[in-house]
Amino acid sequence: MLAAGAGYQGPFTLPNKTGAAWITLQSSAIDTLPAGRRVRPADAVSMPKLLAGGSGEGALHTAPGAHHYRLLGLEFAKAKAADVVYDLVELGDGNIRDPAEMAHHLVLDRCYLHGPVMGELKNALSLQSAETEIRGCYLSEVKADGQETHAIIGYTGPGPYRIVNNYLEAAGINLLIGGADPSIQDLVPSDLEIRGNHFAKQQAWMGAKWDVKNLFELKNARRVLLDGNILEYNWVAADQGGYAIQLTPRNNDGTAPWSTVADVTITHNIIRHAGGGIFMFGIDDQPSVWSRRIKIAGNLFEDLSEQWLGGNGRFMTLTETKEATLEHNTVLATGAIFFAYGTPLTQFVCRNNVFTHGRYGIMGEGEGIGNGAIAAFLPGSVITGNVLIGVEEAGVQPSAYPAGNFFPKTLAAVQFVDPATSQYGLRPTSPYKGQATDGTDPGVNWDALEAATGCVPAGTCGSGGTKSPSSPATAQDVGEARPSASPPSGQAVSQPATGTRAAQPSSPSSTLRMMPPAGRQASVASRPGVSEPAAQKPSEPASPSVASLKAAAVKPTLTQSAQQLSVKDATPAKPAISVGPSVARTEALPPAQTATPPEVEDHTSAVEAPSSSGNQPPKANAGADQIVVLPARALLNGSVSDDGRPDPPAMLSVTWSMVSGPQPIKFGNAQQPMTNATFKAAGSYVLRLTVTDGDASTSDELTVTVQERAAPKSEATGP
Repeated sequence: MLAAGAGYQGPFTLPNKTGAAWITLQSSAIDTLPAGRRVRPADAVSMPKLLAGGSGEGALHTAPGAHHYRLLGLEFAKAKAADVVYDLVELGDGNIRDPAEMAHHLVLDRCYLHGPVMGELKNALSLQSAETEIRGCYLSEVKADGQETHAIIGYTGPGPYRIVNNYLEAAGINLLIGGADPSIQDLVPSDLEIRGNHFAKQQAWMGAKWDVKNLFELKNARRVLLDGNILEYNWVAADQGGYAIQLTPRNNDGTAPWSTVADVTITHNIIRHAGGGIFMFGIDDQPSVWSRRIKIAGNLFEDLSEQWLGGNGRFMTLTETKEATLEHNTVLATGAIFFAYGTPLTQFVCRNNVFTHGRYGIMGEGEGIGNGAIAAFLPGSVITGNVLIGVEEAGVQPSAYPAGNFFPKTLAAVQFVDPATSQYGLRPTSPYKGQATDGTDPGVNWDALEAATGCVPAGTCGSGGTKSPSSPATAQDVGEARPSASPPSGQAVSQPATGTRAAQPSSPSSTLRMMPPAGRQASVASRPGVSEPAAQKPSEPASPSVASLKAAAVKPTLTQSAQQLSVKDATPAKPAISVGPSVARTEALPPAQTATPPEVEDHTSAVEAPSSSGNQPPKANAGADQIVVLPARALLNGSVSDDGRPDPPAMLSVTWSMVSGPQPIKFGNAQQPMTNATFKAAGSYVLRLTVTDGDASTSDELTVTVQERAAPKSEATGP
């Protein structure tokens, strides 16, 4: 048991042990963090804080073969914003070559992993273990200049993984499986359940220096279920076109020709506010295995457009994939439905979807729009029962597409329930009601989508009804026959039968002795050719492999090498450190270590300010007045500043609110100066940006005029 509100200086190691009894490391205030509810930054007051060591080191690692640990209600953070940290928490080791050394049976439950608001963090969680569950956690502020960052990254762990009911925020890629060659022969991370999570990037990062790639990417994975998640906000700030999802087998370093992306099911998700939808490759330019059996069904893709800083607004760019099925999706994109190129796809099925045609519809490289592109790049495909909106408005005739599809001229002609509030089920009066080839409605099943994603905003998707890591998605989930879940050839990783993990006895009273990782005690100054590191980000190639980053990481000097910290009996060794008007922290350091207090941050959505004395009111700028057209979303370019006083708390809290307007509105994040607001009715709205430093506050207002969209001329003659 660790004291809530206390700080513990790492890095720490979970050691290997005998027996299969569980050891639980948890907060003393775990009862204030209900099971089944995702934690939030405000819950940090109920958590002990494990601090990263810096100089490349994280806060917590596992020893080779470590197993059967539960981590409940813990916070992990950097001690100082300027510290260099690659992996804040490491479950498993990405460099092991002996499967017997694989960490396994690990649970991270209701934990808060984050970087500093005004600093950098490369990876929140490195997932290189077997049989691991991540649930109810909050991973945020993961960003860096000139580096690819990840909330979760895994490449050497075999799975199975259950990633459920988490908030995953990173500038680079929120969740990446693959990306570096596994160190174990023939290893493919397999049997992933990713359900009920909220993937997002902060809109305040738009135009900032952080590299941005995707929200979800697979480079080496099979038997993956991505179901009931919300993925939002992605734009172009690196080299991947702003696509929300990327599926691409990658033999990254040329040593893993078995790399593949296969048996992937993407269902009942909301993917929105991005430069593009999905980029799907079939094979690497180095030896790899073909992508195959990809099913994308029952999803809503909304607001895929060029407004997201250079995106092309395409639903999908695709090449070379085998056995891909798209059905019952609703897609609103301004660019192309598909852009196909390279080696033709085989066994491609596209049926019963609703698409906005956009400017280019189904387009093939050098083959134009429609049937010519389909014949060249999607030969023998099934394209039927789809609703393609606005084909003629794009200057294309319906005859350019296969028969058996529908071609309404406008969005209004489809008769969605309420596009202004993103309700894209069909009204009972819609002419396309029941017109899918299976007798149901084309497009997304709205009831099923709401049932799967309705728990995501509140973070309550972890209350049951999902599988454990040892019972991955079934053949019925994917709609394809599947190989067994046994490890690949040469990968002798034992995995228990379904239910074994739940049957293991819990040992909440066990004393867990945490110690510095073996081999990490030597002074970096004593190593040939290595000098003491400065407190800044080391230079590195533009797109380094994760393995090379680990190999080159500079290790810290540890004066606690002879010490062992018993976390059962640990008591704070320093006075309380005030970090805000109602938040206090203490630190417990091993007796032999002396250190200056860490820079502990508040855990509200805030803008950091320098500390000083005295006080002047902060400044707020809500931005210029705007005119938008329904369906309306306004980007609010607010900004705040302050003199850093008083001290404490030296923090600025920000809030957007509506002063007046004809209908309620929805803010993307009302606690960020730069956010968006969604309007469902025309009229004049006055919005207020308020900033407070805990002692004084200031507000500024702007007016957003929302206008009805003028009907196209073609509407005058009817659909």
